[in-house]
Amino acid sequence: MKTKQKHSFWKGLLIYICVMLALICVGFFLFWNFMSAFEASQTDGVVNQYLKHDIQTSLRSAVANYAAAEEETTGAFQTEEDISAALTETLSNGTLSCRKAIGTYTSEQPVYTVRLDKTEIGTLRLAPGSHRLLSFGFDTWEVSDTAFDFSKLGQNVTVTAPKDLVITLNGTELTDKYITGTGLYPDLAPYADSLPTDSGSTVTYSVGTLFTEPEVSVVSNGSRCTVEYENGAVSVVNQCPAGLETQLTEYSKRFVQTYLAFTSNASGNSGAVQAYMIPGSPLSQRITASLDGMSWVHGVTATVEDLSVSNFRYYGSAAICDARYTLISGGNATENNMHVVLTETDSGWRVADIGMF
Repeated sequence: MKTKQKHSFWKGLLIYICVMLALICVGFFLFWNFMSAFEASQTDGVVNQYLKHDIQTSLRSAVANYAAAEEETTGAFQTEEDISAALTETLSNGTLSCRKAIGTYTSEQPVYTVRLDKTEIGTLRLAPGSHRLLSFGFDTWEVSDTAFDFSKLGQNVTVTAPKDLVITLNGTELTDKYITGTGLYPDLAPYADSLPTDSGSTVTYSVGTLFTEPEVSVVSNGSRCTVEYENGAVSVVNQCPAGLETQLTEYSKRFVQTYLAFTSNASGNSGAVQAYMIPGSPLSQRITASLDGMSWVHGVTATVEDLSVSNFRYYGSAAICDARYTLISGGNATENNMHVVLTETDSGWRVADIGMF
């Protein structure tokens, strides 16, 4: 009898343990599905899962399509393979993230921006997902559409150069069809009205967005040029002939000394100042027109100290440098900075304009 009772006890205990294990498994199963349904209803969670598991596949396809399309417009300067390789490297070196699109995201139509580090490269759109057997009343979401634009990962390349040069970029000549403007180098642009026609004049070529580093070469007229690169903006500048920088820097310093001596302290005469200028130029006319307003006419004089001229920039038939000096008047000292703009004329180099900065 006792043996029978023992068997019944152990049998009942085993059944109880099995039932409890089954209930625990069912509980875990329901809990797991509840959490899965909950996560599928949270748009942030869906997007995070997409970033972890699926976005690389989308990016590979998008890069291939983008590179093929971009080659059609910039293929003279970069191949489809170059674009694809550059984009792949850039994407692999950055961190991808998603944020709700400001002004576009709604709870009914979730839209996220895709970022590589701080650069926006695309969008994700979510749509209601397929019905789940165990949804626990939660709506589900899934990524329905992706769109990528990698243009911000490249450089919008422009080349500014003197008109008479033949320029190549990545081995291809920049012909007239790439010209998008004419004008002056940025340093000279504020003084355009004071410079003779074609003095320091340039053409600007635009070639579109490049994902490889631009290599610019000068292949005409034997000119010695310097090529300067800065964030996609390439400047081709004629090299200054030997000794000319020193000559023009000293010339500018003498001009500033003469100009300040006359305008601030009535030393010398306007003819000495005008000798440095182009006869009849806007600067010459301004000096003549301002004679009655000179400070010394009204009994106020000043002295100049610590005059220096530096930062010489040469642009073929034009140049610019910076003069710095201290003006002392009535016991007060003020620091001053002046651009001296020079141009080459038939009678040699002359001061075309000045400007405070």
